[in-house]
Amino acid sequence: RWRIRFALRETGPASLALFDTAGRKVKTLMSERRCSAGEQVLNWDGHDDSGGALASGIYLARLISGDDRATRKIVVLR
Repeated sequence: RWRIRFALRETGPASLALFDTAGRKVKTLMSERRCSAGEQVLNWDGHDDSGGALASGIYLARLISGDDRATRKIVVLR
């Protein structure tokens, strides 16, 4: 299990997805979920959208909240 931490500047809908290095979406962690401003913690089981375990490697986490956008690298090690 992984914990993904992020902070939002304001309360409102937020989306978080993981992409492989080719830009393909592999996992939608949350889609337009209403979140409070401040620090958030999301638990993730390490599986992709089809239910398979994500392979070890580098992925990009993209967070969208209102007009804010952030992308960070995530390393998955199995």
